[in-house]
Amino acid sequence: MPNASEQALFEIVQQAVVHVLNRKVELNENTSLSQEGLDSITTVRLLVELEKKLNIQFQEEHLSLDNFASIRSIINTLDHYGVTA
Repeated sequence: MPNASEQALFEIVQQAVVHVLNRKVELNENTSLSQEGLDSITTVRLLVELEKKLNIQFQEEHLSLDNFASIRSIINTLDHYGVTA
């Protein structure tokens, strides 16, 4: 069971994904975001959305599509920035 901070971060990322996809989707931490419609353009929109919401700036080494394949991979990437919710 995730701790409260991780659950809050999951919800922030989930809301950002729903916002950039512009539709309701059922997501768990391992859902393939590309299968839900996240492409390169919406990934960039997601990056910008998360940077604004979390007050961070993604470094170039973290800008791989693999880092944005699922909510779990996004949360793992956010760990590099010490992000907590």
